[in-house]
Amino acid sequence: MDCNLIIKDNLWAVAESDTPGVQALVRDALTFRPKGYIFSNAYRLGFWDGQVCLMKRDGRFPAGLVAHVVESLKVADIQASIEDRRIRPQRREDLFTQEPTVKLKDYQEQAVAAACAAGRGIVHHPVGSGKTHVLLEIVKRLGVPALALVHRKDLLYQLAERARDIYHIKAGIVGDGRWEEGEGLTVATFQTIYSRLRNPETNKETAGWLRQFLAVHVDEVHHVVAETYEYVMQHLPNAYYRFGYSATPTKSGDKGTYLNVVGWTGPVVSHLPSEKGIAAGRLVPADVFIVTSVPGRLPLDMDYQTAYQTGITAHAGRNGVIVQLAQALRQTGPTLILVERIEHGRLLATNLDVPFMSGSTSGAERVDKWEDMRQGRLDCVVASVIADEGLDIPNIANLILAGGGRAPHRQIQRIGRGMRKVAGKDRLTVVDLADRGFYLGRQYRSRRRAYEQEAAYTVAEISPEEIDQWTH
Repeated sequence: MDCNLIIKDNLWAVAESDTPGVQALVRDALTFRPKGYIFSNAYRLGFWDGQVCLMKRDGRFPAGLVAHVVESLKVADIQASIEDRRIRPQRREDLFTQEPTVKLKDYQEQAVAAACAAGRGIVHHPVGSGKTHVLLEIVKRLGVPALALVHRKDLLYQLAERARDIYHIKAGIVGDGRWEEGEGLTVATFQTIYSRLRNPETNKETAGWLRQFLAVHVDEVHHVVAETYEYVMQHLPNAYYRFGYSATPTKSGDKGTYLNVVGWTGPVVSHLPSEKGIAAGRLVPADVFIVTSVPGRLPLDMDYQTAYQTGITAHAGRNGVIVQLAQALRQTGPTLILVERIEHGRLLATNLDVPFMSGSTSGAERVDKWEDMRQGRLDCVVASVIADEGLDIPNIANLILAGGGRAPHRQIQRIGRGMRKVAGKDRLTVVDLADRGFYLGRQYRSRRRAYEQEAAYTVAEISPEEIDQWTH
């Protein structure tokens, strides 16, 4: 039995076969059940079986999944051939003529070479390994008009600034109320492009503008699973080159996330485990300490929101341990405390008399406080999810994960923020807390499993009574 997979264009592919059952196998390879489907009213009422298939009714599916379909068919002993009808664009010699002011590390060079050869795919490198340099070097070498998509305005400015300062690329900025086109590279937020595409007054103009880009680069590509981001990716029909960058590209490894991310960018073309980043001198290992037996009780018969409020946000014993830890750790180096809820962050910041950084913090204040931390003028900050991605404070010595949480990939991202290597820094100290109760306990166990699977982490337990002795 055989199957012909045709890559029709930069967005879509189809499967053709005269053998009965092959189409069903392809469809099965592209079908998944999204997280939380059992809570959907449609599923509960029997109107939906909980399954999502990425194959359209006309047989099309995202072209980045061709390799996945080939591997799935091999399991059924079906040979699949690939017919690629795309036309690879020619490099423009007039773009990106200046040489950068940095030299790539060996692993970065290997990632660039693999990505350029493949034409699409994911660079799966840990936080702090220099993915931005890889992205910009790929832009330069391919030499075609490129769009870089980010999901936050601080990343917007950060990427554009590095393009200008390091690669001498006059990058444009589209987002945060600005529309400035660049020379060969434009950095834009997904949100700005999406809102213009959905607006009837700007839809045609924006869709036409997007057609100029022959390459698209998605920073923190794991966010592509959101429908708004997929909508933007579908409006880049001429982007032959399609790349994603992330330390956790498929989050927790569920099939739905994998299919959605890979579908719009292609499979992983370069993977650098954290331990290799350590060997290359870019990262330091992380010591993850779990605080056990936190004082106070947590009733088991409560819904999740009540459990979170009772067991984390307003848990006096737990918050007391966090404050005690922070007071001790800040004496050893810059300490960052991360929370999930605004009220929790404000409470901890007040108790510690330190700044709290959230989405409502002005851009100017963020810049000032983060710079104070980099320069050693500020030894402790409490921050919300704004610090999850893109934060560049290499001298962070201690990280307290105070907010619990249900997404292990976010904790890996957070820890990666502090693993960047700087002079005098040999290890990162990370603290999490062993939460209890049905929901919080399950989330804690999921986080712990994620820590134990990371070769660059060592995991140990401490009790609240040991904190003073441990920190000294």
